[in-house]
Amino acid sequence: MALFCGSKEVAPITPGKIADLVNVHNPFVNVSDATYQGLYIYSPDAISPECGEVRLEIYSEKDTERPTTKVLSAKTVERVWEDFQPYRAQEASR
Repeated sequence: MALFCGSKEVAPITPGKIADLVNVHNPFVNVSDATYQGLYIYSPDAISPECGEVRLEIYSEKDTERPTTKVLSAKTVERVWEDFQPYRAQEASR
C-alpha cells in the first residue's frame, strides 16, 4: 500500500501484514488456506486538508504492478484531521 499527500508519498511508521489462517478439517469441510491483511501505521498528521488530493494505492500480491487507487473525499480528509486534533494538541503542549 502507498499513501499520497498531494504528489508526495508518505512513509508509514510501521508497514506490514497480518496472516489470517484457516485450517478446518472435519467430515464436511477440508480447508487449509491463508490470506493477508495490510497493517500500516502513519503519523497523526500524515493526512491533512493541506494535502489537496489524498489517495491510497493498494497492491495485490497477485498483481504488484497495477494498484487499486482510492482518492479520499475532502470530507473524509477533514474528518480524519479533526479526529486527531486532540492528540496533536496534547503533543504540542508537551
